[in-house]
Amino acid sequence: MESGGDGDVSRVTVFDMENKVVGYTGVFAEGIREVILEWGNIYILTNNEQLTRLAEKSTSAKLSMLYAKALYPLALSLAQTQHLDESYVADIHRQHGDYLYTKGD
Repeated sequence: MESGGDGDVSRVTVFDMENKVVGYTGVFAEGIREVILEWGNIYILTNNEQLTRLAEKSTSAKLSMLYAKALYPLALSLAQTQHLDESYVADIHRQHGDYLYTKGD
């Protein structure tokens, strides 16, 4: 969390260290009073007493977002770190191949 020089504006960035990717970034114009990690979620309490909950998306939702952005190598990394079945890994390879074929590579 870092505070900017423009009053109480704060930025929160959540990193997925295992997959080396930014999982979330957001700006809170009213500033942040506290960040709490509980019950598998991140809660952000702002200076004007609003509570924001950041919850991790399911693996299938993450994979869908990565497919939509054609980030197949990252999808493979996610599948490996989540210990997904080989059929999922094979499906990622198939989708990547289909993407490259339609793209002309």
